[in-house]
Amino acid sequence: MKKYLILLILISNFCFGQSESRQNFVITLNVPDYERNNNESFKKIATENKIKRIKFYEEKELVTDLIFDKEGNIIEATDKSNKVISKTKFEFDKQNRLTKISFFTPNGDFKYGFEYKFDGPYKTEFEIGDTIPKRRTIELRDENITINSYYNEKKEWELSSVTFLNKDKSYDRELRYNDNGLYSEFKYYYNPKLKKGGTREIKYFKGIKLSEEEYSAYQTDEKGNRIENFNPNNLETISTRKYNENNQVLETKYYIKSEYFEYGANGLVKTKTIEDRNGTTVLNFFYDNSLPKKIEKVNGDNKLTFKYEYEYFK
Repeated sequence: MKKYLILLILISNFCFGQSESRQNFVITLNVPDYERNNNESFKKIATENKIKRIKFYEEKELVTDLIFDKEGNIIEATDKSNKVISKTKFEFDKQNRLTKISFFTPNGDFKYGFEYKFDGPYKTEFEIGDTIPKRRTIELRDENITINSYYNEKKEWELSSVTFLNKDKSYDRELRYNDNGLYSEFKYYYNPKLKKGGTREIKYFKGIKLSEEEYSAYQTDEKGNRIENFNPNNLETISTRKYNENNQVLETKYYIKSEYFEYGANGLVKTKTIEDRNGTTVLNFFYDNSLPKKIEKVNGDNKLTFKYEYEYFK
């Protein structure tokens, strides 16, 4: 379980374990927040600019180093800010599917990793050096259904979740299972007339429905941009957003933090201003041929500079 938790942290959308230099760089990628720290978010900028390598610096210190293949996949990621796993290597097949991921300590020692084998709609995960499978995913693309299972101690596949997508690939519902069978169901909905959406959670015990309640809720504007997240039970606002005519975020407000963005005529972000318990912090972005070259972070008398260097495929 601990290994899987570390794996999710390292390759998920969260910023945990990633350098501040990388976190600030991805602000320029013009992708949704939940995708920014996913390796996939770099694919477009890497392929369009034939990028082979990006080096991330904080002042003069190299903190992050990303190496790409010609398909825009990150094949090696080094991050000195992560004191547990500082280097990760990725391998892909000819169909651009991830087939192997290996983790290394700051000393360069191999820690552990996973391999993925494909057979039709089946994707099976193995820990490197082990022939016993760990997890399996069945992807039924025509039906927009994904089935996840894990290999239990009885050497049997045990169902863990089933996800259903709509035709536009948005979430419809998700079923979750444990030793007692179905225990939780999440239903995702959106009403275009009211411009409101959310999630309902239904809890079960041994297949018997116990309860159903609103889990989350949001409001959108005319273009479908999410402008408010709120508690569906007491209608209390959790966060709000404002957008410009190009659907770019201008303002985000949370309970204890506000963020403001300014964009140039080319659509690239120029500044990000953060107001929180640390006072006012301003990020100023500088580019070279539309690629981030430097970001200056200013908070009062404190200034920190992030720089970026690129290598390209010929």
